[in-house]
Amino acid sequence: MTTSTALAAAFDLLQEEVEAKVARVNQEGSAAVRRFQWTGLTAAGRKAHASLVPCHSELERRFADFLDAAPDVLHYCKNERLGFSVTYLENGKPRQYYPDFVVLTSAGGEVTHWVVETKGELWPNTALKAEAARQWCAKMTGTPFGRWSYVLVREAQLAHALDAGIKNWATLAATLLEHLP
Repeated sequence: MTTSTALAAAFDLLQEEVEAKVARVNQEGSAAVRRFQWTGLTAAGRKAHASLVPCHSELERRFADFLDAAPDVLHYCKNERLGFSVTYLENGKPRQYYPDFVVLTSAGGEVTHWVVETKGELWPNTALKAEAARQWCAKMTGTPFGRWSYVLVREAQLAHALDAGIKNWATLAATLLEHLP
C-alpha cells in the first residue's frame, strides 16, 4: 500500500466517523454525542456543530451571533476542545496554534472553508500564527477537501463592520482581508 493510498483510506475512515457523529447530533442533539460543560459565555449556535457555542469573550460571542445571522454562512464550528491545530515555529521551536473557528461559506456557488482567529489584542506571535494558518490553508486548497482561506477578526474591526450594517460573510471577509497583520 502506498503512502497516498493509506492516507486516502485514513481520510475516508475519518469522514465516515464524522458523518456518523453529525447524523447522531442531528437526530439526538449535541449532548448525546459528547458531554461538554461550559460555565462561560455562550452563543445560540443555530448554524454551529453544537447547540451552544462556548465563547471565551464577548468578541467570540458577537462573532458567533454574526455567523448565525449571515445568509452566506452554511455552518461553523468553534474549535473548543476539538483539537484542530496548526503547527508554527516560534524562536525555532514548533508550537501549536488552535484557531478559534472554522466557518463554511457559499458565495456565487463556491464553497470555502475559513480558518478564523478572533483577537481583541495582537500579541508578538499573532503574525507567526497567521502566516502558518495561511500556508496551511494554501496546502489544503490543493487537496480534495476544497478551498480554504484564513482571516483574522480583530475586535475593533468587527465592531466597526457591525455598526456599518454588514450582514454577510463575503463583505466582512473582504473588509478584514484588507487589513492583514
